[in-house]
Amino acid sequence: PATGDHWTTTKSTPAGYTLEGVLGQIPAASIPGTHPLVDCALGSNHIASRFTGCEGGTSEGIMGFLWTDPGPDRIPVHRCFMDIGNGGVDHFLSLDAGCEGVSSEGIIGYIK
Repeated sequence: PATGDHWTTTKSTPAGYTLEGVLGQIPAASIPGTHPLVDCALGSNHIASRFTGCEGGTSEGIMGFLWTDPGPDRIPVHRCFMDIGNGGVDHFLSLDAGCEGVSSEGIIGYIK
């Protein structure tokens, strides 16, 4: 949307957003070796977090679970961020290790 917010979610594409693609599949329930992927609202921005406290934001629920460690057939998911002006920051997930040309916060977990 005009706010510059990228929203990684397991929900249907919210009104005002355009689907950019699918990252992969994640387990819906916790299994050994996984951690939660939480859908968080942080001001007018949405972030995907591995922390249920949402880094100071508000949880909109657990989307599923990411593997914590690399393994066979696991793909790293990078959390990226970019300045959107007026002191705002947009966080999003990407399979691109270069974060699509913006800054990386590192690997948040692994998908299949």
